[in-house]
Amino acid sequence: MNHLANMVGVLAVAGTLAMPAAACSPAARPPLPLPISIKPDCSFTEAGAGRWEVGVGDAAVAIGGQKIGQKLGFGGSGCSVEEYLLFVDCGTGESVMLHGELPDGDVRIAGAFYTYISLIQPPHGPIGLTASSSVSELIEAADAHEIEYTQDVTGFVRDLRVLDRFNPYCGCKVFYPPDSKGGAELRWNGK
Repeated sequence: MNHLANMVGVLAVAGTLAMPAAACSPAARPPLPLPISIKPDCSFTEAGAGRWEVGVGDAAVAIGGQKIGQKLGFGGSGCSVEEYLLFVDCGTGESVMLHGELPDGDVRIAGAFYTYISLIQPPHGPIGLTASSSVSELIEAADAHEIEYTQDVTGFVRDLRVLDRFNPYCGCKVFYPPDSKGGAELRWNGK
C-alpha cells in the first residue's frame, strides 16, 4: 500500500509539472493569417510570421536630436517572445535593433523563453537612448557587453511576410517629417 501511495504522489507531481507547458500551446486564432495592423503612433500588431506567430510594436518615442526608439516583440504563440529595442537616427537614416536579454536564473518551461529590453537599459544595462546617441556608439556598447543586435533592420523587416511588414522609419515621419527643419526624407516601401 505504501508503494501505491508513493506512486500516486509521483504521478500527481508529474502531472503538475506538465500543466504549465499547456499554457504555451498555440492559442485559438483565425484560420487565415491576419495582415499587420498599424496605428498612427507607429504601434502595430499581427506582424508575426506564420499562423501562430506574435509580432507587436509599441508606439514610437521621440528621443530628441532627430532620433526615435521603439519596443518590438516577435515570437511564437506568446510562449517564446524576444523583445528588441529599435533605434533610428532619422537625420542619417541609420538604425539598429538591440536584442533583449534573458533574466538571470531564467526558468524555461517546455523550451519557452522571454527576453526583455529593460535588462539592457539603465539601471540594469548599458544601452541608454538619448538625443546624442548614435548607432555606432550603441553598437560599441552592445559589443562591449555582449548584447546581440541586428544592424540590417530593413533586411529583418523584408524577411517577414509581405502582410506582416512594418515601416521601421515610421516614427521619423511622425516626429521629424521631411519638410521640417532637419527632417530627412527616408523612403520605405516595404519591399
